[in-house]
Amino acid sequence: MRNSRGPRLILAFDPGSQSCGHAEILPLGPDRYKVLGLGALSMRGRVHWRLGWLLEDLEKLLAPYKGRPADVVVEKHFIGPGAYGTITLAESRGVILAAIAHAGFQRLYEYAPNTVKKGITGNGRAEKWQLANVVKRMLGIDEDPPLDATDAAGLALYHALHRPAWGASGSSADDDTTEDTTHAPPARPGAILKAPREG
Repeated sequence: MRNSRGPRLILAFDPGSQSCGHAEILPLGPDRYKVLGLGALSMRGRVHWRLGWLLEDLEKLLAPYKGRPADVVVEKHFIGPGAYGTITLAESRGVILAAIAHAGFQRLYEYAPNTVKKGITGNGRAEKWQLANVVKRMLGIDEDPPLDATDAAGLALYHALHRPAWGASGSSADDDTTEDTTHAPPARPGAILKAPREG
């Protein structure tokens, strides 16, 4: 029987306007991690194609992990200085969350960027490259992955460090953290159909 308190696969995603960072990490023990995947999914082209291709790529990425106990971590939304950038991030986040739901993953955690930076580097205003350097050292990576990928890995590492009892659930004391550990999806509401008006 699987130990529900043991290491749980962590799938982490960093939404972006040009690419979506992803990291698939398995904690093996204190300061020990196995990197199963790390990279960035390109998001180019007009909005409908860009989001459609992102959904396809996410479905392919998640397929090998279906049925495995996993915690899914997504960067929490924030209001940026520009309306266009905020909307673009919200669009990619929506696609990520939909893909997660369709793949059947039920444990979702969201962390704000500054919370992750402070937890990993000690500085909530750290630059992307500074976070990347710490992430690479923690994971024992020599190459230079895309910064969106190391952002996603930072999410996974923060989760591993702050959720050591992977079977636990409950609300967090951190206001920048959102978690949904529901063990079954809610009942799907029926479709609302409206006949076209004649004339």
